[in-house]
Amino acid sequence: MVDASDVAFVAPWRPLEHDVEREGLPRQLAKELSPDHPLWSAGCEVIGRADSNDDILTVCKDGRFAIVHLTWGQGPGNAEYPHTVIYNSANELNDALWRDAVWQGFVDDFDPNDPRLQVSA
Repeated sequence: MVDASDVAFVAPWRPLEHDVEREGLPRQLAKELSPDHPLWSAGCEVIGRADSNDDILTVCKDGRFAIVHLTWGQGPGNAEYPHTVIYNSANELNDALWRDAVWQGFVDDFDPNDPRLQVSA
């Protein structure tokens, strides 16, 4: 599996800490993925979660990262659900985690002109 040591967790994001998370979150992700979903055969491992919502963080065997919003449904979704954003590098992911922390009010001291706050379309 890809080394996820370059991930800079910032509140509300954190690594998985409890056995129930390490066992239950991958099981739920597998339950929600359909063959049409982009993570279906990506070989992803759940490495973190947000304490503020149902988002989880995965690292895929090809080196990409993904933030997935679990639906807690009982069966597979489709190509769009669970909603997933894929990042091509740890740097892209770290910017997204920091931006999320700012937007959710977990970071008080930041420059509003910081380029990491800009989201490209």
